[in-house]
Amino acid sequence: MQLTAIANNLKKYLTFTQKRVKSGAGMLGLSLEIMTTLKKAIKSMLIYLKFEGV
Repeated sequence: MQLTAIANNLKKYLTFTQKRVKSGAGMLGLSLEIMTTLKKAIKSMLIYLKFEGV
């Protein structure tokens, strides 16, 4: 259920930011920010699953 909420919020965020950013530099910064956010989300999910599995 938590994963569904994260995916839904990410989808809304990506739709919103894609409409706003039009420059090449902005797109590079946005892609780096998205990758960082995804890494943090995956890391937190793995930590959560590791503790749940115990």
